[in-house]
Amino acid sequence: MSTYSHLYDDDGTINMGTKLWFLDVVDGRIALPPEQTDDFLFLLEERGHGRFWDSATEAYIIEFQRVQGLFHYMLEEMADDE
Repeated sequence: MSTYSHLYDDDGTINMGTKLWFLDVVDGRIALPPEQTDDFLFLLEERGHGRFWDSATEAYIIEFQRVQGLFHYMLEEMADDE
């Protein structure tokens, strides 16, 4: 974890800012700068191994907010088309 210690809080969990950055990249809200590719790939692996979320509740809340936000954008695009 030493190479990626900047991604973690003092308690050894991935910090929330890092999680939100990762999800923004995944959702296409922000671009992935080349210098952050290693961080992104590391977090992708952590998520695949189930070590991304601190709890099921945190995962549910954040994932629900993401879906809700994407639904909002979809509705805005549909309104723009009319």
